Amino acid sequence: MKKIIITYIACLFALLTSAQEDSKTIIPSINGPAGNYLYIVSLDDINEGRFLPTDKFVIKRIEKQTADQATKASDAKKIGECKSITKYSELKDYFSEEDLTELKEQYGNINNAELLTKFTDYGSLDSIAFIYGFVETRQALGHIFLDKKVKDGHHYIYEITKVSAQGEESPWGYSYTKGGMGNYSLPYLKPSWVDAGGKDSLVKLKWVLPLSQEKFSAIPLGNEVAESNYNNQLHHLPFRPTNLVAKVMVSDQGPYVEKGVITPTYNETGDSIYYNYYQTEVGSEYLKSYIVLQDEVYNEGIPSDTALVFPEDSTTIDIIYNITVTDTLNGIHIAWEPLPTRAYYTGIEITRYDSDDKLDSVAVISANISSYVDRKIEVGQYYRYHVKALFVPQGGMVQRLAAQGTGSYSKFTKPLPPVNLKGEPVGEYIKLDWDAVDEPSIYGYFIYRGTSPQNMTLAYGPIFEKSYTDSLSSLSGRTHYNYVVASQNYRQDTSQYSNMVSIKPDKAITMVNPPSVNTYFANGTIRLDWRDVRGDDNIIESYVLQRKTDNDDQYVTQHKSELKKPSFVDSDIEEGKTYYYRVAAKSVYGDVSEYSEGSVYTVAYSK
Repeated sequence: MKKIIITYIACLFALLTSAQEDSKTIIPSINGPAGNYLYIVSLDDINEGRFLPTDKFVIKRIEKQTADQATKASDAKKIGECKSITKYSELKDYFSEEDLTELKEQYGNINNAELLTKFTDYGSLDSIAFIYGFVETRQALGHIFLDKKVKDGHHYIYEITKVSAQGEESPWGYSYTKGGMGNYSLPYLKPSWVDAGGKDSLVKLKWVLPLSQEKFSAIPLGNEVAESNYNNQLHHLPFRPTNLVAKVMVSDQGPYVEKGVITPTYNETGDSIYYNYYQTEVGSEYLKSYIVLQDEVYNEGIPSDTALVFPEDSTTIDIIYNITVTDTLNGIHIAWEPLPTRAYYTGIEITRYDSDDKLDSVAVISANISSYVDRKIEVGQYYRYHVKALFVPQGGMVQRLAAQGTGSYSKFTKPLPPVNLKGEPVGEYIKLDWDAVDEPSIYGYFIYRGTSPQNMTLAYGPIFEKSYTDSLSSLSGRTHYNYVVASQNYRQDTSQYSNMVSIKPDKAITMVNPPSVNTYFANGTIRLDWRDVRGDDNIIESYVLQRKTDNDDQYVTQHKSELKKPSFVDSDIEEGKTYYYRVAAKSVYGDVSEYSEGSVYTVAYSK
């Protein structure tokens, strides 16, 4: 038992009411670091007269290495008796000298004999409500038995027999537990830090632990527990979760030190418990602290949230009192006196309201900064700024009223040009996209188009997006168009051009085609020529010549490379076959004109 920090003494007996089954056959038990605790006597047993202080209990035990190991009744061996103490020296079997000294101090510096009477002549449990909460007290009163000689992983069956002052024996019950199993619920119960406060070298901290039925129903038993579960009793806790105390660990800007144990307080609805810690004479700038839940047999849980607390409040901390707001190039500059370097500052909050008093932005910056330039603003707006310091979540440490100032946006530079201009044909149109710095002074963008870099004219503007589709119907599929984009601000200052892109619309090109193909036979080949129409249309670069026979369903191109002259020699022919020819013009962009009329030639048989 550690030094107790008393925070609340409630109706302890209501909290200690046994959660055991109605049947007296099963005695609740739990494993702790010191061994197996058997909860032999409950408050109901005392209140209903089933137990007298003069009764004692004989404990027999069967030890099994595995859950399914066969046993028989004769394996049960007596390991001890559970009975009330009669001498002060017997208290030392359960309490340390330090514990006994503390108990005597808590009762007003009583002597040894007076302390003994608290255990032997208490009249009713109401008179010892304070000490009855300790498991050691109930051991000394003969209500709980501790089996210290247990092995981790071994299974234990206990047979408990009551013996009256007259020596009459009667069966009392059985208990089951497993060495080393501990309290299965504690790893799932993590208190959360909810409040902190400080003033004049005094700090207070508060953690909360929800205790809803849903929370406990969701705790998994795990294979280890289920495997060892005799009649659903191994994981049956013999006390309520509200009996959990908390070990307090504190770091005074150094190693963590245990500061004692605190008992919980309870909310009105009974679905949460709270742990409050107070410390005076804090000599450092701040404290860090966490708690570890501990059940009454000293099983420990996991660390809670770590709290950070300072021995100061709003009367001693520095805040931001005044700000200056001035126009600067491309923004509004806000400045204030720098805050001192203290760990309790978490940042600075800047809130902005526009001309209509509408909140339209919030910025949070580091606490060590003493100025800020707002660039996400609009020309013509009149802004009001609120600036205040932010603190760790500690009661009494807050800047309730923010420092205020006003300003407008009136100074800005020539805009930067758009960058990364890209273009692509989309059907018969041309789509443009670009990037640009989001300067608040930008009014819009203007599109320039031309057939050469030296001949660019305004095509459209202003537009207010970073994308534009040129849908001019007169755009020709014969031409590559050059595009650039420029930015313009509210003062009509125009940026330099962006990078240039050159794109041709995906439009069909109408071309003249040769009217017919001339054919004649010479030296075993069919020679073909046609009128050279390249002089009629300079977009025509080459020709496509196709052929088929009576056995073919469609025409097939007769050359693999570009045909850049108005003639062709077909040597792949056979006597007696008839060949059909047609020709089309092809543009520099790969467009193909309509084909000419078909020409026919039949190769005669040689004599």
